[in-house]
Amino acid sequence: MNQSETKPFGDLSNNEEESPFYIKMAEHNLNYDEDPNKPVQIKDIALCFTSCKWGQGEQGYQLLENLFLSLSSSREKPRFIIFLDAAVFLCTNECMVESVECLKQLEEAGVQLLLHEKSVQEHQLMTSIQVGNIVKFQQISRVLMDVGNFINF
Repeated sequence: MNQSETKPFGDLSNNEEESPFYIKMAEHNLNYDEDPNKPVQIKDIALCFTSCKWGQGEQGYQLLENLFLSLSSSREKPRFIIFLDAAVFLCTNECMVESVECLKQLEEAGVQLLLHEKSVQEHQLMTSIQVGNIVKFQQISRVLMDVGNFINF
């Protein structure tokens, strides 16, 4: 079936034998019509994380993982991502959320990842950090005062 041909949803088969693979659909903010060579836009936004999951429910780890995947795939990225308290685990391989690769992609794209030094020390992670910069809270507070928008998770 070529791109100009379509098949109505009602005709889609649910039979494993007729389909060699399954597709998992997820929402994202990608615009596939844009020029792939267009440079990344860094928005004057700081995202702040204080936990390794988003919200109180059981799906919190998966929600946070999906958020990082969407951010790393998006052309528009926040200027800063701040990790406080237990969220510093997100920058290690010792977390239920598989976030290190997405965070590395964000950092390579120009996003500044700031980890609170005391939080890293308190959780004894100084040798486990895989991505980001460990900074004192004074530097984080300067970012919070200077940035245009701040979002806390």
